[in-house]
Formats: sequence, structure tokens, C-alpha cells
Amino acid sequence: MEILAGTIMASSDDWVARLKNTDTPDLALRKTLEQSLADHTLAAFTQRLNQLAPETINNVLESTPLDLVPILLLADNTIEHHPNDVQQTLQLIAQHGNPKQVLLAAQESLETVSQTGNHIVWKWIRLVDMYTFPRLVPRKRSAPDMATPIIQHLQQSLDKLGPFVDPTTSKQVVESCIQFGYTLLRWFGAVGADKEAITHCKLSDEHIIKEHDEFLYHLRAASLSFANINTNKGLTARTERQTIGAFVLFYLSQRGPVRPKGTRSALKSHLDGLSLCLQQARWRQTAIGGLDDCLLGGLYDEEVLEEDLAMDTVSSAASTDPDPKTRARLFDILTRMVFKVQRTVGFRLVRDLASKECPFPNMRASAIGLLRRLVVRAFSQGMPRVDDPFRSRVLLEEFNPILFSKEADDVQEMNRVVEALGFYQVLLGRDEANVTGIRDAESVQAMQDALISPLRRHLERARDEPGIGITLRWTSISLGRLEESLAESNSSRRDGGE
Repeated sequence: MEILAGTIMASSDDWVARLKNTDTPDLALRKTLEQSLADHTLAAFTQRLNQLAPETINNVLESTPLDLVPILLLADNTIEHHPNDVQQTLQLIAQHGNPKQVLLAAQESLETVSQTGNHIVWKWIRLVDMYTFPRLVPRKRSAPDMATPIIQHLQQSLDKLGPFVDPTTSKQVVESCIQFGYTLLRWFGAVGADKEAITHCKLSDEHIIKEHDEFLYHLRAASLSFANINTNKGLTARTERQTIGAFVLFYLSQRGPVRPKGTRSALKSHLDGLSLCLQQARWRQTAIGGLDDCLLGGLYDEEVLEEDLAMDTVSSAASTDPDPKTRARLFDILTRMVFKVQRTVGFRLVRDLASKECPFPNMRASAIGLLRRLVVRAFSQGMPRVDDPFRSRVLLEEFNPILFSKEADDVQEMNRVVEALGFYQVLLGRDEANVTGIRDAESVQAMQDALISPLRRHLERARDEPGIGITLRWTSISLGRLEESLAESNSSRRDGGE
């Protein structure tokens, strides 16, 4: 191919040379990376890239950041034993990939880094190091205007990072933020940014440096507020106030400088208090902190939740809380819980949330978006799990009836439809081996009959209706993308002789 015309001569078994003979070099490169991780040869993979001429390596890595970065972040075994190899590969992608794609890959990965297994802080720091501002050229907006939402996103990601940071790693996080700040300043200087505008671009470390005295203060305050809660009576005999107090003291006791040994099962006796805290504005953030720390790895080492503890409580609060920011944070917690439970458990939960059995239309739409992310995870892993329902024919058997069903004609239904279109498009793009049956003629026809054709007719009728312009536009765009993916799938099937 032309883009690889400058590739140096290589032996017949050199994967770089083989890229020239394929029509899908990005896919071939992704598979080579996955194989190098499986074979523990990532260092050789990176070394081979480094041997290429600058123009060639730019061509090879130009369009790959969105594909390769998530794969590397899931390689916990390689990160454990060969972190420098993973870091060097990420640096190469940052240096030679399309700068906008690198920026987008870093942003998307920062949102989900807490769900990628172990070494969360290490991954967060590597993602911050990948930001490629010096390679971006401001056009319609000034450099500070471009940087401000990125900095805000980083600050939000610090909130999620908090449970995973200890005194040792907090220094590394702060140093990474400082280095990122210097990178921004160099970029602002290079593009001639206005000095006054620069002052509004700031990073904060207030979420990662915790004072021991602050912990003691909260513990004493809770002790005074909830005195005399130690009683031999059962939980049903306690007052609501005592139940909340028991949970608060339990949570604070877990956060001390000397953390007691135990498992998440210790939280079971405090679920009523957790639920009550979520319902009260004064204690809502405490409950969210308890979910973060006691369930999602802030205090314990388990990679997998032993059960779907507190999921019903969290999903209900994520659907009904009056504050949209709290709803978003609770849904993020619910997402992380789903990513930590056994896959069959997560499959059942997402199915129930997406179905009409869930009484909250906003949650039904959000659940389909969560389903799409679970499918991406299932198809991003080098060695697929045999029992993964998100990578089997059970996926469409269970979800097609849910996604093909029509609900009321309102904004929430349009949101649900857009999420469904996105799910099918992602599945078509990821499931090249057709393990879910998405490319079967029957599946394609079912999508056409039950989803695409009715929706296309509805869009034609609704085109002139007032008040739905933006929603209509996004739905039409999503539908067009799915139709393009289906056309490509049909073309591939015909070319393959099916």
C-alpha cells in the first residue's frame, strides 16, 4: 500500500512487511499487538516500530490510537511485569498517532480507567502523559479555550481516581499534573496565547491529598451525632437515625490509616443505612463514598465483586435522584459495579435495566449505552472468555426483543433508539468473526424489518414537526451510520461467497 511505501526492507516473517499486503493495515496492526501481548513480546513489537523511518511510523500509527490504547490498558499482566514496555508503546502512539485521535483516546480512557483491572493510578498517569497539545494547531478557538474543557475533564477524573491513590502514588499523580501544566504552558507560548486567558486554565490536587486530621475530625463528629448505637436489638428495631449512623461509622472506620482486614461482605449488614443515606441530601455524598471505597476497590483488593451487592439500591437512586450530577455519578458507580461482577451477573442486570420491566425510561436508554461499552470490552480483549455472554449468540437472543420493541413517542424513546442504533453499529464493527450472529442474513433482515425501516418511515413523517429538530438530526445521523455498517457487512458477505 502507498502509506507503507517507505517501510524498510524486512524478512518474510516481519509483521511490518506483511502490513503492505493487506487492505486493512489498522486491523492487522491491532492483531499483531494483541499477539505480542499474549506472547510476552511487546518489547520486540515496540523495538520494531522504533526501527522504522519517521515518515513510515507516522503512517503506521496515524489512525490507530482509538484501537490500540484500550488494548494496552487492559494488559494488566504485561503492566505488572513489564511496565516500561507498555509505557514506551503508549508514548510511541502519542508521538506518531493522529493528535486529535490521541487526545480523544486519552479522554475516553480516563473515563473508564477505573474499570480496567489493576494498576489504575499507573494507567491514569500514562494517559495524562499522552496528551498531545503541542501537536495541535488552534483554528477557530484559542488555545486556552481548547484546553479548558480538557482540564475540567481531568479534574473530574481526579474524583474517580481518589479511592485508588495512597500517599506514595499521590506524589506521582501530582507530579504528572505538574508536568501536564508545563506542557500546556509551552503550547500556549508556541501558539501565542493571550496571557490573561491562560490564568483561567488551572489544575487542582485537592481531591488527591487527604489530611489525616480531616479524617479524625469527621470520625469524632460522627461519633457525637450517633452516640449509643451499639445495641443488641436487631436492625429492624433501630431507628432510622441509628441505621444511618451505623453505616457512617462503619464507613469511616474503614478509611482510617490502619485499615481493618475484611471483605465487601462486611457491608451487607449496613445496606439499609446505605440506602437511607442515598435518600438524604446531607448523607448522600457519604453513601457515594462508601460505594466507591467499600465496593469498588478503594479499600479492598478483589478484582471481581463476589455478588451484585447494592446494585438495586444504586440503580434506583441513579434513576430518581433530583440532582442530575448525582444521577450521573451514581450511574458511573453502577457502571463500575457491572464491570466488576461476574459477566453473567452483569448481563442479567443490564438486560433488566434495558427492558420494559425497568420503570425509569431514562435508565432504559442509559442501560443500552452501558451494554455497548460491555460489548466493546468483550471484543477488546486478546483472549476472549469462553463464558462471556456479551460475546456469544445469547447477546442478540436476549436483547433483540428488547431493542426492537417500540415505546411511547417522546424524547426518552428517541434517546433509547439512538443508543440502540449505536449498539448495533458497534457490534457490527467489532464482531468480525460473527460470534454473536450479527452478520447472519436473518439478523440483518430482522434489524431492517423491526428497526431500520420503521424508523426511517417515522423520520420522514416527523421531519416537519416542530420542537424535535436536534433529536431528529441525531437519530437520522445514527441511523445513517448503522445503514452504512450494514451495507459494508453485506458487501463483505457477498465477497466471501456467502
